[in-house]
Amino acid sequence: MPYQHTAGNQVESSAENYEVHNLAMPGFGVDQIWLSLLHWGFKLNPDLIIVGFYTGDFNRSLSAFRSEEGFNKPTFRLNGNRLFKLVSGDRPGKAASFLN
Repeated sequence: MPYQHTAGNQVESSAENYEVHNLAMPGFGVDQIWLSLLHWGFKLNPDLIIVGFYTGDFNRSLSAFRSEEGFNKPTFRLNGNRLFKLVSGDRPGKAASFLN
């Protein structure tokens, strides 16, 4: 899809008096979207944050190993109302994908 047709461009085009930062990354899961906000978005001290979710974002958050890309990605566990980042020892390796 051409950038002119994306939600990011639509927001940027209609926000003439605002500085717009598009942190969207193709292929991110909800967990990685959260990390982008933590590491980049909140540091920009924004007046407004718009987050778009797509069906695939949730599916990509269900597994720690991205078999298409061949690497482990950041993953979390929910304990009560807090997220805890899992370390490499907590995550299954590539071999675990064959067991499912």
